[in-house]
Amino acid sequence: MYIECNIKDIQKVVSFAEKVSSKNSTLPALETIIFTCKNNTCEVKSTNLSLGFCATIPASVKKEGTISIKAQIIASVILNLNDDGIVALEEGDGFLIISTKNTTAKFLTTPHEDFPAIPFGGDKSFSINKTDFIELLKTTFWSASQSDIKPEMACVYIYSNNNSLTAVATDGYRLAEKKTPFKDIKELNISFLIPVKNIPDIIKIVSEWENNLIVSYTKNQLTFSDLKNQYLLSTRLIDGVFPDYKQILPTNHTTKVTLLKDDVLKNIRLSNAFIDKFNHIKFNIDSINKNLSIYAGNNESGEIESLIEAKIEGEGLLINFNHRYFLDCFQSVNEQIITLNLTTPNKPLVIKGLNNQDFLYLIMPLNR
Repeated sequence: MYIECNIKDIQKVVSFAEKVSSKNSTLPALETIIFTCKNNTCEVKSTNLSLGFCATIPASVKKEGTISIKAQIIASVILNLNDDGIVALEEGDGFLIISTKNTTAKFLTTPHEDFPAIPFGGDKSFSINKTDFIELLKTTFWSASQSDIKPEMACVYIYSNNNSLTAVATDGYRLAEKKTPFKDIKELNISFLIPVKNIPDIIKIVSEWENNLIVSYTKNQLTFSDLKNQYLLSTRLIDGVFPDYKQILPTNHTTKVTLLKDDVLKNIRLSNAFIDKFNHIKFNIDSINKNLSIYAGNNESGEIESLIEAKIEGEGLLINFNHRYFLDCFQSVNEQIITLNLTTPNKPLVIKGLNNQDFLYLIMPLNR
């Protein structure tokens, strides 16, 4: 095999492929990137069996061939090339030689026959704005369970409903839901569970593609592709049923607190040094003096209490929460003014933006 291609092109696809490849696998082929070069193109693939990646870049193919190389090793060189212009890849005697104007590197190849087939595509598909889809994932995946004991909770559930696409994730103690308007999917009946461990790489890779995505899927697999079909990224889907989360969403509230997001964030961060081993913080909603106090304390550090002015409608309330769950939430609330909607000390809190109902975050209270 001998090809020449643009350095920037191969850097981009090797960067994607290296993210998908396995880092410490019992199957050596999963730690490799495979290059297949013919018909003036170079196809680059990698997989860890849960994610699969394929990209095609233009190349001047002097001699066709297929090779595989350890992903981390070739990425450490390719991604650090400072040259502009053209890079040559030449195979011979079990080695791959990569050369540019200023650099030459020689890599030991691996048996490419062991590389597994990667499934792509599906019998159902839709097109969606890339930014909208990534926002669905980014604003919810951190609420998913990190344990595989219940796979149906170690995921982001995505489904269509009327003229919107909704993403939901929960670990049983908190829940994040994000909706995006999308009229073109009304008839598709979309419903799938994406494993949470795959989502950070999906976000990193797809973020660099064209502005629109083609999403195709089957019962067991989902594939993202760009409009030019230059890039393909597949993820396995979880075979299960997401919990009927709407049963726990409060239908009304007896207390509503309206305040600035930054005020809550700053005062919760103030309590960091005083959080106990259970991550408790105590909210005291004072409906008479119209303020919210945040308290934390432990035997080693002492205690702290801070007051926030707020608009309070309804009854006063004393309630405990997990400190970390509040901090996690605010990365996904874009509005500066938020509402805290509550009923009783043993019922969940719902956080929303004041003027944007597309995102909600639910936190279960903690009991002392």
